[in-house]
Amino acid sequence: MLPLSELTSRLLGSLPPPLDALKDITVPTTATVWASVCSLPYVGPYIAAFPLASLFGTLLATLLAYAAYIYWSWFIYYPSQLPWRNLPGPPSKSLLWGNMLEFVYAPPSSAFYSWIQTYGPTVRYMVACGNARILTTDAAFVQAMFTDCETWHKPWEAQLFLRRILGNGLTAIEGAEHIRIRRVCMPAFSHRNVRLMGPTFFDKAEELRDIWLKYATRTEPAGWAEAAPFPPKPEDEAQGGRKIDVMKGVMAMAIDIIGQAGFGYQLRALSTLQGEDNKLVDAFRNMIQGGMPNTRLQMFLEMIPWFRGRTKAERTVEECAKLAESVLAERLRQSKAEVAAQMAAEKEGIATGPSGTEAKDLLSLMLRSNMNPDIKVNQRLTDYDIQSQLRTFMLAGNETSASSTCWALLRMAKAPEIQSRLRAECMTLGERPSIDALDALPFLDAVVREVLRTDAVVQASIRTAQRDTVIKLATPVRGRDGNMITEVLMRRGDSAFIPMQVMNWDPEVWGPDSLEFNPDRFLRPGIPAKTVPGVYGNIMTFITGRHGCIGWRFAVTEVKVVLFTLIRAFSFEELPSKPEVVGQLKVILRPAVKGEDEETTYQLPLLVRALDTA
Repeated sequence: MLPLSELTSRLLGSLPPPLDALKDITVPTTATVWASVCSLPYVGPYIAAFPLASLFGTLLATLLAYAAYIYWSWFIYYPSQLPWRNLPGPPSKSLLWGNMLEFVYAPPSSAFYSWIQTYGPTVRYMVACGNARILTTDAAFVQAMFTDCETWHKPWEAQLFLRRILGNGLTAIEGAEHIRIRRVCMPAFSHRNVRLMGPTFFDKAEELRDIWLKYATRTEPAGWAEAAPFPPKPEDEAQGGRKIDVMKGVMAMAIDIIGQAGFGYQLRALSTLQGEDNKLVDAFRNMIQGGMPNTRLQMFLEMIPWFRGRTKAERTVEECAKLAESVLAERLRQSKAEVAAQMAAEKEGIATGPSGTEAKDLLSLMLRSNMNPDIKVNQRLTDYDIQSQLRTFMLAGNETSASSTCWALLRMAKAPEIQSRLRAECMTLGERPSIDALDALPFLDAVVREVLRTDAVVQASIRTAQRDTVIKLATPVRGRDGNMITEVLMRRGDSAFIPMQVMNWDPEVWGPDSLEFNPDRFLRPGIPAKTVPGVYGNIMTFITGRHGCIGWRFAVTEVKVVLFTLIRAFSFEELPSKPEVVGQLKVILRPAVKGEDEETTYQLPLLVRALDTA
């Protein structure tokens, strides 16, 4: 007789996407589903034949039996069948929630860091309803999960959530589909192509600088948006400076950068700081905000497919997506015609510019790659695929670069000596250096690497095994029975959680001061002490392997250009009133302030002084 989980897997194995993701449900869920389905033919007629009083008693007995079965299957049978039940880890704090409340209510990644430091690099912990999960920073385990894309996928609930926002975006898809789309998109993000986007980065950074100069010197015209959502306290009033919500400006600038560098479109998000209405920018912002769970209840409902599309936030996302899609579709149509004409002219040997065609936005570069004769017809991207990548660039790319820039400005405000040192180095170059000259500034490079290390905007990732697999650990751990564990058998449906931020904080790699912000660590010999499988800077912020972020050069270059431009024009200080700035994690780690409103609000208020009045 087939095991219960195998029978379920066979029945669900032929479902079309995205319902095929249900094949990854875990044993407790499987047991509950089968208990419900199998009991109906027997319990139903029996209940129907009883009078009301007997019916109530029968229902009560059935419910008690059902509850006992769920308890046995979730909390006794399932844990006893785990092949990795001997892994060390924290004791479960709750029968229903396991260890979830420990990390949900703790500062981002802090609980995971504590567990790794206490129990070792591979840990077992409990989540809701008796489910167990592995937490690992083991180099071999992590490398396997991010490189073996056939065995390891995002869990079905994460795929459904991401596909709803991003469609067929690279962040949302898995397997052969991911490989096909990534192959076409990769050339657009080469070092050469990112360098060509340098003028766009400088244009938008300087536009933001000029707006902040008016704010800081209090010369902004009437009708402009407020510099910060809440007025400054008396002690925050400063001669030659002003309280400015730098997050609002940086986010607007990042939207403009991705609009121009992403698909050659002037979104004019920075104009909203000058009091202009912009429905398209509002639509993109609402897609970003609405797509992220805002409450713990919403985060829970995201895991239930039947609730999707029924909340106000999700309806807002759908409405805004329609407006955004109309613009993206029109821009795609125009770009396809332009690129086709350019490629035809090149084939005839006709130069379309001083040195031929120089596509300077990701859409044009991606279209050129897609039209390459070397790409087989069945491997090319459809219009829907391309629009999905644009949505991914717009939402994911904009958020990560902007949030990293905000964390960099906060770090500079908290460390004035580092800020002064960085400014002195940036002043050695002209106002608009080449990207190569910018990359040659050692301290700027060290500051950006350290920000990306200490404040990773994407803090973790999770993968679910699609088939049974054995992982040999790079670092064995001592099991609960005292024996050393050198390998882990992961069954189909088992999940492992990779805390990238915790890997970035590892004292064995970065030294005993790994939790501190210290850019000089990148200038010291022997640091990092170990190799970490990341695509940039020996850090895991951009992941690794086939799922490594293809836009990491774009993001790093954008942060460098913006930081270079702003640090030359302003000094950034913490407000004298010392508002409590915390990291709030809702998919992306962003700065938020406690105490200025009834709720913690996304913002980063700093005292900004124009240097000529500092």
